[in-house]
Amino acid sequence: MAKPIDSRVIGIFSAKGGVGKTTSTLLLGMALSKIGKDVLVVDGNISSPNIANWLGISPDKHFHGAVNNEYPILEAVFPHETGLLVIPGSSGINYLTTLDLFSIEPIIQRLKDYSEIILIDTPPGRGEEVAAIARGVDEAIIIVNPEEISIDNGLMIKELLKKLNRKILGVIVVENKKYPRKIDKKKIAEKIGERIIGYIPFNKDILKAAMNANPVMLSKPKKIWNAYLEVAARILGPTELERMLREDKKNPYLRYIKKNLGLK
Repeated sequence: MAKPIDSRVIGIFSAKGGVGKTTSTLLLGMALSKIGKDVLVVDGNISSPNIANWLGISPDKHFHGAVNNEYPILEAVFPHETGLLVIPGSSGINYLTTLDLFSIEPIIQRLKDYSEIILIDTPPGRGEEVAAIARGVDEAIIIVNPEEISIDNGLMIKELLKKLNRKILGVIVVENKKYPRKIDKKKIAEKIGERIIGYIPFNKDILKAAMNANPVMLSKPKKIWNAYLEVAARILGPTELERMLREDKKNPYLRYIKKNLGLK
């Protein structure tokens, strides 16, 4: 694979677990891959990694081992059938006490120029593990649910990212359950002070997929697929999408974006 000139390293952040962070990391990665980007997904969730479980893989090498200086990070890259390149994490409890958090930033830097877009699933919260990952990324996306407590938590993550001078691309709002009093996009954007780059509707198939180690992306549910295509389009921007469409006029996902979502 030809090495691109510029890699974008994007961290996916949330203040709590269970809001849809790992789901968004994987499905956004798949959407970007279908559009035509080389995408590397890294499970940087130090304490509770689960991307390997989501994808149904059991690789011998992983992010935790590389951070622990057991082998070079690029040896942990796993090509997945979805088209993604993946560096999974390890659930081995020994790593919780042996990992050197100061090694994480240089490890992430070594991934630059390996893939066009590097998405890192980060630990939930805003502790030292999160800060260690955040120092290694260039850009960030915040995941929240459409409820007050989740938005307040999102503000705490925003505060940490701003303190570390990380560029925030925007917020993805994920409905991971039925919300009797959900807050609309406009109010969320006003409260958190960042643009909403995606709104993911609730779909029970996502929950089933998590239990069955199936990323549920390639054919259904259509609303979820389209929502992450929209996020991918907003991350790339109209100039890049237009360039890609000129070079690959038959790509059905690019054509869908142009026809249905526009290039704004």
